[in-house]
Amino acid sequence: VSLHGHTSTTSRSLACYQTITRTLCEIAEWHFPQTVQYINIGGGMFGDVPPEMGFSETPTFDQYAAVVGEALQTSDWAAATKPTLVVEPGMAMSANVISLVTKVIGIKTIRNRTLVTVDASVFHAKPTQHSRNQPWTLIPASESARCCAVFSVVGSTCMEKDYLLTEVSGPLPQAGDYIQIGQAGAYTVVMSPPFINPAPAIVAPHGEHFKIIRARQTLDDMFKNYYFQK
Repeated sequence: VSLHGHTSTTSRSLACYQTITRTLCEIAEWHFPQTVQYINIGGGMFGDVPPEMGFSETPTFDQYAAVVGEALQTSDWAAATKPTLVVEPGMAMSANVISLVTKVIGIKTIRNRTLVTVDASVFHAKPTQHSRNQPWTLIPASESARCCAVFSVVGSTCMEKDYLLTEVSGPLPQAGDYIQIGQAGAYTVVMSPPFINPAPAIVAPHGEHFKIIRARQTLDDMFKNYYFQK
C-alpha cells in the first residue's frame, strides 16, 4: 500500500516537497498507520537548468534530499515503520541529455516579426509548450555572413502555438542551416504525436562516431497498426 503526493508548484521549491512529505506522513499516521509501506512524493523537481532559461535560483538534488529527509526524520510514524521513499525525477534527470537538431526550411516576416520555420514542431522540443526558451545553437550550412536579428523559431505544422523559440537574438539562420535546441529530453520521446511531422531519429555518440538508437518514423510505421478495407 502506498500514498502518493503528485503535486508541485511553478517554483518547484524545497518547501513544496517538504510539505508533501510531511503531509503524506501525517495522513499515513492518522488513517493507515499499519498498512502504508511506500511514500511517493512524485516528481517535478529541478535538474541541471542552464542560465539561458531564466530561472533565478534552482535547488539541487542534495537540497531536495535534505528537506525530504528532515521531514521523514521528524515523523514518529516514519521512524517507527520505516516506509520506502519513492521519487519520480524523470524530467529532472532526462531534460539535459537530449538535444533537438532541426533543419531550417524558410524565413519570413509577418507584421515586422521574423519567423524561422524548421522541419520539426514544438512537440519535438518542449511538448508541454512552456513559455521559456531553451538554450540553442546555430549550425550554419555555409560560411556566408549572417546578420544579427531578433526572431522566433516556429514549427512546420498548422498550429498557432507551434513555437520552439520565441523572440531570441542572434545570427539570423538561413534556409539549409540547422538549429540545435538543448534541454529537449523531458517528455519529447513519449509525447511527440505523429502530427504532420513524424518522430525524428534519435542518435547517440558511440566512440568517435554516432549510432542510431531509434530510426526516423516513416509513414509505414504510422499506419502499420491500422487495418484498411480492401
